[in-house]
Amino acid sequence: MSSSDPSQTTPPPEKPKYNPYRAYPPLEQVPSPKASATDLPPDYDCMPCRVMGAAAFVGLGAYTYYEGQRQITENERRIAKSASRFGVHARRSGITGISAMLVGMGLYRWVM
Repeated sequence: MSSSDPSQTTPPPEKPKYNPYRAYPPLEQVPSPKASATDLPPDYDCMPCRVMGAAAFVGLGAYTYYEGQRQITENERRIAKSASRFGVHARRSGITGISAMLVGMGLYRWVM
């Protein structure tokens, strides 16, 4: 028997039909993406990621400043009475510096 005999050839397999009760279509019916993550430059950062990261850092800086200053005001007498090397002014400066650094990191994250 030769390979050109039409009775011996097998028909091509049928593509699975779409089933509306399946959560996803079969893989053969899913179109291939036009661009992939490997097509992006290595330092690419999407805008929603930058906005969320910036908001997190700025929010953390604002919270740190507010809560730190509030707690220092509440405990000002205890800090003044203690024999610590770091008084109220040094602690306020530390809280302000950390808060400014966090807000700066947020702005850097947003811009760069």
